[in-house]
Amino acid sequence: MAEREEGRDENGRFIKGHKSPNRTGRPKGSQNKLTQSMKILIQDELVRLGPEHLHKWAVDNPGDFYKVAARLIPQSRELSGPDGGPIERRDVREYSSEELYAILEAE
Repeated sequence: MAEREEGRDENGRFIKGHKSPNRTGRPKGSQNKLTQSMKILIQDELVRLGPEHLHKWAVDNPGDFYKVAARLIPQSRELSGPDGGPIERRDVREYSSEELYAILEAE
């Protein structure tokens, strides 16, 4: 019987959450090349056709236009404080002078 490789189950498939030490692939959140290429092609075509063409299509096809427009709006955004903790709200009067100067210098 062959020895099982670390990070794989008994069928040889990667275990969920497995992180290879010499991991390759694109970074998390980056687009694949096809999606990126298609967006560029569509943008170039819209520039070539002009805004009047897009406006006419939107007027003639409002349902389709709103479907496309809705996909361009971010669905949700999760905000958190340092290290993923809750966001702390402090009144400006609660900060020390040193903290305020540090915030100003960071900007």
